[in-house]
Amino acid sequence: MNKLFYLFFALILLTACDKEEKAIKYHFIQLKQKEISLVSSERLLIETLTLEDLFFSCSNSFVAHINSDGWVHADRLGTAIIRVTNGYVEDEIKLIVTPRSELYAEPIKDFRLTKSKIKTIEGEPFKETETSLSYQVDSPKSPLKTYVFDAENRLYSSSVLVRKAESEELTVFLEERYRYHTGFEYYSDALIIEKSTVLVAIDDFDGEYAQVTYYPIIFLNTPNR
Repeated sequence: MNKLFYLFFALILLTACDKEEKAIKYHFIQLKQKEISLVSSERLLIETLTLEDLFFSCSNSFVAHINSDGWVHADRLGTAIIRVTNGYVEDEIKLIVTPRSELYAEPIKDFRLTKSKIKTIEGEPFKETETSLSYQVDSPKSPLKTYVFDAENRLYSSSVLVRKAESEELTVFLEERYRYHTGFEYYSDALIIEKSTVLVAIDDFDGEYAQVTYYPIIFLNTPNR
């Protein structure tokens, strides 16, 4: 009986020691970096000093994604948190995604603003009508931006002209900021239309220029606002 008791007691001690050893082993994860910066479309392997199996996740799937081996792929501009865990403890890396293209400065996209507020921000326009404001831009690639207003004088759409010769760079510019939705023929600021707030469309303007127009998402269902 005593032998069984001591054997049982020994097993308890071994289990306790094993748990304590695991607690010490998994007390921390050694990451080589706490912050990384990638250009859109760039990839990087998250390096650690820990040899054990690790699990990776990304807080913002619009900005980036990461696979089970720790390769992070920068998709679109913004910031995200890369989380690394061994099942016991977790550590984080801040990811910043920067642009490859800065083809033009995007126009104002706050569709709550009135015409007078846009003028306060942008200054006196190159051309003004009852429902629009146009501004010349000191850029041969994108020389004009225009704001159109509804009957309540609130911003209805924002647009820029872009030279058609820059079509390849325009694709890069938009794809690293928005997602293209096949079928809708729009770009948007979310992975799915239902979570988007801004839609971006490209239309033919004339023989030299394309027009890139930004709309609030409500126009998808109510185009005749």
